[in-house]
Amino acid sequence: MVECCDDHTYNYGYESFPQGLNVHIVAISNINGQLYSSFTPATLTANFSTNVTLTATTLAQITANVNSLP
Repeated sequence: MVECCDDHTYNYGYESFPQGLNVHIVAISNINGQLYSSFTPATLTANFSTNVTLTATTLAQITANVNSLP
């Protein structure tokens, strides 16, 4: 589930994943031709919530980051 608001807040449903699961939250955006991404490691807990910060990047760096995920 993905929810988006005008303030660019996104809510992702994770209820079907077990607590204690180690995950990587991956966010990728293209804003006016510039790529931005975030690869944020996290461990799911009850009522899990986290913030991600997108930083300017390149397609090559995104590809390298994806290829290095466990």
